[in-house]
Amino acid sequence: MELRRVVNCLKLLNWETYLPEGCPVDDWSERFVSRGAERLPDRMPGLTRLRWKGHEVLVVERSGRVAIRLDVDTPHPERRHAAERVFQMIVDVTRRPGP
Repeated sequence: MELRRVVNCLKLLNWETYLPEGCPVDDWSERFVSRGAERLPDRMPGLTRLRWKGHEVLVVERSGRVAIRLDVDTPHPERRHAAERVFQMIVDVTRRPGP
């Protein structure tokens, strides 16, 4: 897994990664919630929305793409580190199933 900044976001608020191929999004999102994330209402089929520590995590079920949208109030100098913390949680949930 690799964390990438979304190129067209100059404010460093949008980042992305991909879940490993074959990772069941429903199970993964339940484990993410069990570790303190909040499930948000889905706006469209095939998109799972979660919030963790003020940051939004969106998972596209078909592709496994995970979009990380940092809280807009995150100070600019801290945004890369905030994205890395969210990414680390995503990796932990992916590699270590269970609470």
